[in-house]
Amino acid sequence: MADSAKPSNKHKRVVLTITQKLDIIQQLERGENKQDLMRKFNIGSSTIYDIKLQKDKLMKFASSAETSKASDERRTLQQPQHQKNWTKFYTTGSY
Repeated sequence: MADSAKPSNKHKRVVLTITQKLDIIQQLERGENKQDLMRKFNIGSSTIYDIKLQKDKLMKFASSAETSKASDERRTLQQPQHQKNWTKFYTTGSY
């Protein structure tokens, strides 16, 4: 291993909670500067863009969540891999 290797300045991956994503959406709607949000949440511009694209799904989840704790802890909107099969099994009693 060479001693002259440069240290990595790679940006650490940040995973936001749904509550944080909703907060970003609200701040954008109020006219908050994207650069300020990027620094505040330690995220990139593409993450801001992705959150804006998910706005409808995030709002729908937040309105249907049974408790605010669900939004505070949860980080993704993806359902479990076999959610459809389990739902079908428990509602009909068979596959």
